[in-house]
Amino acid sequence: SGGYAQHVVPSGIDLWLIDEEVAGLGHRRWLLMPALDTISYGRVIGRPPGRPDVQLFSADAIRVVGPRQDISQLGTAVIAYPFGDYPRHLFPSDKVALSVSILADRGPHGDNGRGVVDFDRAVIRVTGPDGRALPVRDVRQDYEGFGLPNVLYWKLDGVQSGVQYQVEIRDIRVYGVSRVVAYPF
Repeated sequence: SGGYAQHVVPSGIDLWLIDEEVAGLGHRRWLLMPALDTISYGRVIGRPPGRPDVQLFSADAIRVVGPRQDISQLGTAVIAYPFGDYPRHLFPSDKVALSVSILADRGPHGDNGRGVVDFDRAVIRVTGPDGRALPVRDVRQDYEGFGLPNVLYWKLDGVQSGVQYQVEIRDIRVYGVSRVVAYPF
């Protein structure tokens, strides 16, 4: 494409959503946070100065700026990735983690961390159209105080393009009460 090297990616934002092999999924958590209002984004494509022998590369940066949006009236309580009819290029391989975050408190600085949302007992089941469960692996949780303040994430083996799956997560604790979350992708 225009003579660019293969390692010049079309968009860093796509890669941040995918967050392949990124512990805690920090980029994704910022981009999917409903209260996110304003960001700045920068990108450079080039070669190191004085190095014409080096192939082109690209680098991207994002900075969260400004106040958060008011999400007090937001009806959504579950932020899942992928969700629904998702573009395959944003979920390209078995190396990409699926994730879910819960918005229990929609206040300006909502308290949605550990103690409010607890994934310790959560049981994840993902089934295909035939009802058979896919193997779930590498289950992790994170409660860092940035972006979405809680995330449960995992990987699947055998995901096929063009197939709709059903995710069900049992025993997510919200304010100590067990909840079930279910959604398609």
